[in-house]
Amino acid sequence: MKSNGLFDLGGGITTYEIDLMANDMVWNQKSRLYHKIINNNENNENYEKYKSRVDELPNSEEIDFDKNFVII
Repeated sequence: MKSNGLFDLGGGITTYEIDLMANDMVWNQKSRLYHKIINNNENNENYEKYKSRVDELPNSEEIDFDKNFVII
């Protein structure tokens, strides 16, 4: 999965506002990974923010957020 869209919009410039890893994701020291859990319809807008940056994520219509969740 090409995930550089999480921190760069493609121009090679990264700012805090652009970098979702820095301003929206959680750092897990044990696994040494950033992650975001999206688990209900209230977070559907939040999911679309990630989907617009990472094309390989499934479309939100394909996910039943009432029964499932996504870890990015």
